[in-house]
This record gives sequence, structure tokens and C-alpha cells, in this order.
Amino acid sequence: MNWFQRHLNWIWLFAYLIWIPLNASRDVEPQIIGAIFLLVVSGWVIKQKGRSLWWILLMPFFSPLWLKNKRSYRELTETEHLKGGLIRKARTGTGRFVQIIGWLLWLGCGLYITFYSIRVIYDAFDLWLAALAFILFPIVYAFAFFIDWFITRIFPLGIFILWLVSLVGMVMVYAGSRIRGEE
Repeated sequence: MNWFQRHLNWIWLFAYLIWIPLNASRDVEPQIIGAIFLLVVSGWVIKQKGRSLWWILLMPFFSPLWLKNKRSYRELTETEHLKGGLIRKARTGTGRFVQIIGWLLWLGCGLYITFYSIRVIYDAFDLWLAALAFILFPIVYAFAFFIDWFITRIFPLGIFILWLVSLVGMVMVYAGSRIRGEE
């Protein structure tokens, strides 16, 4: 195991720091090269962590830093956990269904309110602040309705309801993982 495999989070962070100046360029070519570079490095990091490459679909809003490294303890959890036949299949199917519904709610509502908030920030201020808001995506998501309320001076009830629905989706994802028997 070399240094790169032992320090996956640092590799991704360095790739992100390389991507930022490439993305700040006014030309299209460096932006495309930077996006491809970040996707390749992120895919490699996700695979080294023992995860599916489907996680890469969340790249603008997600960081591989949030993923635990499953490669070292995967075999133990798969063989010792839930050895029953029909009950295991029912738990796995139900948990997966709850997780899928939770992901759809969380991502659908979360993406909408975050992009809506970034658009409000862009309309009120400038492109640089909107770009900073995009980089700080989790913070914009967490405070979306406060941001809208502060800028528009009107309480955004619709955004607040969508924000609560996305939180319910988050809880459903966690509940589905517990139903499936995941740690």
C-alpha cells in the first residue's frame, strides 16, 4: 500500500485545489480539463475506498471526503450480518426501498432549494459570491431559507417546507440503512 492509497482524502483535496484555479479561468478548455481531472481523481478515490462509482454522480454537491473507507472491514460485515434467508431478503428490500425514497426526497428538494438560493444570491449580488456559494454548497443548503429570507425580506415558506422535506429524506436514508442492517 503506497502513500496515495493511505492518504485518499489528501489526494482528493489536492485535486480539488488544482481544480479551483483551472475552473476560475475565462477560457473553456482549462475548465473542461479541470472537470475531467477532478472526476477521474474522484472516481479513483471512491474506488480505492471500496465504494461504487455511482457516488460520482453527486460530485458537484458531494465530496469523497465524507465516505468511510469500506475496503478493510467489508468482508467481516457481509459474512457475519443477517444470515436468515427470507427475513434477510425482506429487510434488505424494505430498507433499500426506504433509502431510495429518502434519497429522492433529499436530493430533489435539497438541490432545488440550494440552486434557488444560489440564484437569489446571484441576482442580489454578483457572480463571484454565487460561485463561492456553489463551492460552499453544504452551508448554502443548511441555511437556504435564512439566505432567501435575508435577501428578499420575505419569509420563503415554500423553500422552508422543501427544506424540511429534504431533512425528512435524510432521516429516511438513515432509517433505511438501519432496516437493511448496515452499521
